[in-house]
Amino acid sequence: MSISSRLQSGARAAAVALGAALAGGCYLYRTPPGPQPSIAARVLSRAEAIEDLDTLVAIVREVHPDPGPQLGALRDSLARAWPESVTRAAAWRDLSRVLATMGDGHTSLWLANDEVQAGLSRGLRAFPLGVTRTEAGVVVVAVLGADSARVAVGERLLRVGDQPVEAVVHTLGEAAPAELEAFRDRVVLGSFGPRLWLEGVRPPLDVTVAGADGRERAVRLAGATQEEFARRPAARPREALTVRRTADSVLVIDFTSMGSAPGPLRARLDSAFDAARTEGLRAVVVDLRRNGGGNSQQGTMLLSYVTSKPLVEGIRKEWRASRRYKQRFASGVTPLLRTWFPFSWIDGQLGGLFSVPDGDMATMHMETPEPPPANARRIERPLCVLIGPSTFSSAMMLANTVRLSGVGTLIGEPTGEPPNSHGEVFSFVLPRFGLAGQVSSARFVLDPDTAAAHRGVLPHVPVVRTTADVVAGRDPVLARGLQCGREGEAR
Repeated sequence: MSISSRLQSGARAAAVALGAALAGGCYLYRTPPGPQPSIAARVLSRAEAIEDLDTLVAIVREVHPDPGPQLGALRDSLARAWPESVTRAAAWRDLSRVLATMGDGHTSLWLANDEVQAGLSRGLRAFPLGVTRTEAGVVVVAVLGADSARVAVGERLLRVGDQPVEAVVHTLGEAAPAELEAFRDRVVLGSFGPRLWLEGVRPPLDVTVAGADGRERAVRLAGATQEEFARRPAARPREALTVRRTADSVLVIDFTSMGSAPGPLRARLDSAFDAARTEGLRAVVVDLRRNGGGNSQQGTMLLSYVTSKPLVEGIRKEWRASRRYKQRFASGVTPLLRTWFPFSWIDGQLGGLFSVPDGDMATMHMETPEPPPANARRIERPLCVLIGPSTFSSAMMLANTVRLSGVGTLIGEPTGEPPNSHGEVFSFVLPRFGLAGQVSSARFVLDPDTAAAHRGVLPHVPVVRTTADVVAGRDPVLARGLQCGREGEAR
């Protein structure tokens, strides 16, 4: 989750005051880039690995608003359990399990996929099945390589080796931080093969599958090669935002990331809404089902094209003041001004982040509805937003704003993150292994419902993709979204 519009307006006010100093073309503030990960070592001694463990614990204790009392005991237990040498993959797995006990999907280590890639480059094979969950259980949605002759899309995966698949998912989920089981499940199944690899489970491999008739059969998977993975459709990069127009004038916006530069996103939206003004527009459908978040201001920017109604962002943000986070934040100020920049000018916009002592909480209030930014290309039409378990972080915030503000209809499944949860991440790299990750620095309270810490943002129109939809290649959520737009015009 990104810094709110209140911070941006505070920075703009400071920019006006410092206009003369900035006349040379330098910036006032830029979001500082996070540290860049690199593979520092693949194997370390136990003592060296413990240095990374202690670094991780120190960062969490200093930055996270709810670090919890269990970290010390978990640290000591892991330090005792590690062998004399520790691989990078094992360290990622074990440290991820420590973070998973916090129940915060933002506080995590990035998947250490380098060992899988190194193995594939040496000619080894990896798990060839893509899987998801439907009403029938864990279902195959893709098969790579020669195993496509042995397993069919739509078949249920029942066992991996001699373990029931649900037990395997549970074990892998111990290293997948999340607030909600639906999100943890989606994360695990979305990276099932690499996570199996890091647990030492690799092809050739026996699995048990069942077809539509329920008959079980054992299959020996050969696995997929590096070349076969490179040829899969999902290997092609997905743009952060794409726009298409249906024949009956519904604008469909596939918004998959808020982490890219806003300029190209705005340019695509400008072009689409310029054309819509000329050609006519019935409704707008925004697909957030694959959006893991980024900069929440991009969500506000998108809404500015379709509504002038005041937006309700939430209730408050409780931000942990810490030396680490203040230093990272301050590093975004232009070098010309960094040594004397008066943070008091914008501290009110940050809830007093730079005023309260380290360890205390600064509170940013968000109750007051605010109109979206002025937009000459705005066309107010019915808005239908598709959501699901992979709708996370700033994408969840956008869905929650749509619901609280009453500016659109949410369709699909609940989001993978609750509206009352953690975010505003501090990124880091552990020095010994080079493992990269992030830790939340803030607690968000976006929904007055007391249950909003234990459920995702709820759709107005629930729609779930079934196994039959998977086999047929149907997308009932998108179909219902298009219907929503067409019906919205008639209402």
